[in-house]
Amino acid sequence: MRYFVQLLAEGSEEERQASGDDVSPLFQGGKGDWVCSITSLAGPHDGTTIMHAMPGFVPILKYGTYAIANIVGNTKFNKVYDFFLESWHLTTVPGNDRKNKTGLLEYRKIFHAAHSHDNLFWDLRIDGAAEMNSKTKCQPTTYYFTVPTLGTMEKDGKICRAPIMFPALWITGKAMSVYNPPKKFRNLINFDDTWRHGDGLATYGSCFHPKNEPWAMFEDADKNNLQKGIWYRMPDAESDHGTIIGGSLKYIGFNKKPLFDKFYMDQIKLIDSLD
Repeated sequence: MRYFVQLLAEGSEEERQASGDDVSPLFQGGKGDWVCSITSLAGPHDGTTIMHAMPGFVPILKYGTYAIANIVGNTKFNKVYDFFLESWHLTTVPGNDRKNKTGLLEYRKIFHAAHSHDNLFWDLRIDGAAEMNSKTKCQPTTYYFTVPTLGTMEKDGKICRAPIMFPALWITGKAMSVYNPPKKFRNLINFDDTWRHGDGLATYGSCFHPKNEPWAMFEDADKNNLQKGIWYRMPDAESDHGTIIGGSLKYIGFNKKPLFDKFYMDQIKLIDSLD
């Protein structure tokens, strides 16, 4: 979303030079005020350590995701869930005739997509996030809010999972808590003990704000005079990565009230009050 606002505001000089008069309006710039605000929920602005803490698991996940997308994207289930990987020639638009579809397992195309830097697996790496951050900046036309999620706690001097954490995230949360990034990564982030905490997928310290962008604690800010072009760090959310966005078993069953209903309503009211 940050990069989208960046394109709206400043466009892309590369695209303008390459396309000339036929350039898409998206790349022309001058539309930063189209987006009033951004609210990041559990967003690892500087990358997340899970991409490095489990080096054997991530490649399986990456190749598996593209393989599943390639298969699903060429069956009738494409109408149920569309991965939108037509640009990689892995899927086709739902409803297309079968003769126009790609193969069920296009190994070379899967390899090409997985090894590119144009996917979330690269953007979520510490070095990938640093590359993305070098291309974006806070725009003076937009309000920015970020909500760190914390699904771990300290007990007897050790970092362990909090009761809120979903069992599927116990292993990833543990791996993140003991990961020590090498110097080449430490130079890209503000590494401290907050980077050992997390919500099972996103690193807590990375959810504060992008390293080199202006920020302030929302609790200390003048609520009647919030500024555009600066990140406001909202109070921590006691949540694993799924709970804050509604993806938790804690919501299933009778008399189960979503845990973050009030947070969402308060945030909506805040955004609605902005100019």
